[in-house]
Amino acid sequence: MILVELKEKIDLAEKEWKIFDRLLGTLCHCNLDTQLRVAGGWVPDKLLGKESNDIDIAIDNMSGSEFLDKVKKYLSSRDEQVQGDNIIERSLTNPNTWKQQEYDFMTNE
Repeated sequence: MILVELKEKIDLAEKEWKIFDRLLGTLCHCNLDTQLRVAGGWVPDKLLGKESNDIDIAIDNMSGSEFLDKVKKYLSSRDEQVQGDNIIERSLTNPNTWKQQEYDFMTNE
């Protein structure tokens, strides 16, 4: 049996604080009743004390592209530029398939 030591809390890097601040700011600015959840490998990586440059966000009540439009609106209201990344969405007609789309997002600095 292999024992692995997990952190009790996740320490965020400055860039991660900025990303989460912008995501939460988008919810407030656009008055959204939306739950955002961090998904994928970022959470276990951080709990294991590893750095990760890939943060996957699950959105409960709209598509990734719809949320991205809200993020752009929020960032524009702050005179911030949107920078490049990807959004991958699950197909609504076939939940076992994924559709990758290129969008601008906010992995800046």
